Amino acid sequence: MKYNKLNIIGDTHGRPCWKELVQDDAINIFMGDYLDSREVSISPQEELVNFLEILHYKKEHPENVVLLVANHDLKHMYGYEKPHYYDVFYEARSLFDGVAYAHGNYLITHAGVSKEWYERYFGEYKGESATELAEKINQLFIKDRNAFSFRVNQYFATDICGEDPYQSPVWVRPKTLINSNLLKNTNIIQVIGHTPVKEIVDIGKLVLVDCLGTKTDSYIINI
Repeated sequence: MKYNKLNIIGDTHGRPCWKELVQDDAINIFMGDYLDSREVSISPQEELVNFLEILHYKKEHPENVVLLVANHDLKHMYGYEKPHYYDVFYEARSLFDGVAYAHGNYLITHAGVSKEWYERYFGEYKGESATELAEKINQLFIKDRNAFSFRVNQYFATDICGEDPYQSPVWVRPKTLINSNLLKNTNIIQVIGHTPVKEIVDIGKLVLVDCLGTKTDSYIINI
């Protein structure tokens, strides 16, 4: 089947509202952060069941579902907390699609790619396309997950909350990224989650989609 749009779904954090957003005729891209709900109405058991349902949905629709890895997911992949979550991620490891996805002039990551982080690991940006960037970033994720760690003592970053341009594409915050956007002088648009917004915000070179805490909405890109 030929898909005619991208359907980008923000951080779910245990919320089942993604079921209202997925579309059969779209490539459904989940921005990561599947667990660790901060809503008292969602129990740990419910958020885990919801995550398992997302994984099942991916298994049932492998061609039009993209599961990105985000900071909360990386934490569980390392087994920092909740060993039973680690087990789930390990069992499902083949279902994830890395930390970056690209189509046309859109680059989609959980938190965005800063100039400082990119140059730290790849050197000077030389006009690579969004697809080429996504491939490079995902290859780095396979080879060196420490490059994406939010533990600041492993590289140059100094702010553990993400307000530092050396933070990775799963952790840097929009306020910092606006000033350190690797792609601000290109035609590439970065779509990011990670930082909650009341509704989807398009500020030109950046689109913020982490709105599911207040609004059941996804970001549609016609292709």
